[in-house]
Amino acid sequence: MYTNTESIFFIFEYLLVSLVISTIMSWIGIKLVRQFSLFDRPGSAPHKQHDRPIPIAGAPRCCSPFCAAAGCSAFSTTPNCAPA
Repeated sequence: MYTNTESIFFIFEYLLVSLVISTIMSWIGIKLVRQFSLFDRPGSAPHKQHDRPIPIAGAPRCCSPFCAAAGCSAFSTTPNCAPA
């Protein structure tokens, strides 16, 4: 049986994995957006009212940490953190 301290350790372990993956994906994403000029240009459509070009490749960087943490939890021996 796992103690509460061990359960908290597993949770922080997944948070650390998510943070590292998010940082790496953000760095890669910034490089790719600049290299391929993946920007949403202001005025390119009537509903686009921003003042400067906005990067359009944000979804993979937002979803990848969640998927990594979910994958880690699916294949690990993490204790059941739900109350008994």
